Amino acid sequence: MKKLDVQDQVIPDNVVLHGLKQRNGKFIVRIFGVNDNPKENRLFGRDLDELEDTLGVRFWEENGQAHTLWSAALYQEADTIREATDATLELYEIVTGGKDFDRSLWTAASHKSLCAGFNEADPDAIIAWNKRMADLVTMDGIAKAIRDRVPAGNIRKLQSLTKIQKEWLRKRLRKADFGEKMRLHYYLGVILEDENEVQECFRIIQSEVLEATIKSLAYNEQARIVTDHHTVRLPLRVNWGGGWSDTPPYCNEKGGTVLNAAILLNGEKPVEVTLERIPEQKVVFDSA
Repeated sequence: MKKLDVQDQVIPDNVVLHGLKQRNGKFIVRIFGVNDNPKENRLFGRDLDELEDTLGVRFWEENGQAHTLWSAALYQEADTIREATDATLELYEIVTGGKDFDRSLWTAASHKSLCAGFNEADPDAIIAWNKRMADLVTMDGIAKAIRDRVPAGNIRKLQSLTKIQKEWLRKRLRKADFGEKMRLHYYLGVILEDENEVQECFRIIQSEVLEATIKSLAYNEQARIVTDHHTVRLPLRVNWGGGWSDTPPYCNEKGGTVLNAAILLNGEKPVEVTLERIPEQKVVFDSA
């Protein structure tokens, strides 16, 4: 498919779909098989002279005109790209599936050939479309780099996002899960050299941690302070693998997993924490 947005439509296998805006403001969408030769007189394996006779319509108006797919007026001109797409998919069904054919509707509409549709295309629309596609390909490339765990620093820098790219990002973020959302902001922060995007990445991480923590909290109405002084002793932690892979920025690009174990030091728990109740309404942290 080229120069065409398709939504909620089923596209057959092994076809080329090519949409063009015409200089008169209308649209055509051309369709042909990947193995069709424009110099030949066939479409999806069907002889066009035979199809012309079967349908009772004319594909070639000029006398002596070569009967080829390139010059056959098959593709309906329409007011919108959606209508043009519907018409060309209906043409596919007529040629390949024997769909009911309404000759009056066909003759009432304007049809163009591959040649005429190309020659009468609006060059400004083609240039604008190519720019739009380039913008979207750039954003899809960033999404692919995230999936493939390509470091953000390896991606070509951008000065800023275009309007089309910002719209792509808005839609993507709306449906992204935590991992993709966090990484999109991080990668864009690196690519755009934008500290605000990087900070948004960390804000999303903080929010996710906070939300998960709150979900696991449970209020115990029976809990009471029963002593004004209490000491807790803890073992040491040893990372067997993945140490620091669970912290930014490494985890922002590749994710992180840590395998660790608790051990005693000389048979004792070496980490000591003392909790002591004080009269003031505050919390004091002090490291000895």
